[in-house]
Amino acid sequence: MLKVILPTDLSPMADNALRYAIHFCAKSKVQLSVIYIDEKKEESNTFTNEKGNFSTAFKNYADKWSTAPTNINFVYGTGNADEQIENYLSQNKHNLMLIGTKGKSNISDMLFGSVSQKIIRQTNLPVLAIPQHATFEQIEHIAFATDLKEMEGQALAQLDDFAKLFDANFHFIHIIQEATRSFQSTKTNFKLSVDEVLGEDQFDIISIKNVDVIEGLNSYTQQNDVDIIALLRHQKSNLNKLFTISYTEKLSKHSKIPVLIFKE
Repeated sequence: MLKVILPTDLSPMADNALRYAIHFCAKSKVQLSVIYIDEKKEESNTFTNEKGNFSTAFKNYADKWSTAPTNINFVYGTGNADEQIENYLSQNKHNLMLIGTKGKSNISDMLFGSVSQKIIRQTNLPVLAIPQHATFEQIEHIAFATDLKEMEGQALAQLDDFAKLFDANFHFIHIIQEATRSFQSTKTNFKLSVDEVLGEDQFDIISIKNVDVIEGLNSYTQQNDVDIIALLRHQKSNLNKLFTISYTEKLSKHSKIPVLIFKE
């Protein structure tokens, strides 16, 4: 069974992420866990899903969502949130992390939020970042923004599995800022690397010329009813070169579309 984890800090932003997660899990029939780390209390390496052991705030939070149509496993821990979430994940296997994002222009707020940028940088899980004002729509159309660098098989397999959960279509989109002689060969090499994992002719690569990457992406997603934007985060950097800090800041100001981040 696919297992999804959602860290929460009990904020309104986290409420919206949980609301999205409930619909997400109901549609894909997966197990949802919500974890809260109480940083006001002394660190303990034990975790509990017994409400009697929760803090008052987290118990009230769990009670509020007890009538949700999706069965939720609430998990409570204490100590440093970054370290304890990582600790919990090392003990309990999950396949995907969902997290709320603030939708501000600061990259740390947008992609990593208060629950923590460190845990997302360290986790090997794919992360679905939910903008503060996003609402769940049936996932039918996934656009993977790429700089056409060759991808590792694990990320491609995860993308394929995610799309199959919802019977969704996905394709790759590349914004061409400036035409070069090597573009066609770069595109061909990328296609060959993806073919090895997904099989030939199982996807499309769409190229759009625009001097502004974000303008090109925004225009494309709006005109083609994209439900999720996906991207690859290289290990040597926070995001791939296509999504530099300045690009991500601009994107966050406009998009209500969740961003699915895979780790290389």
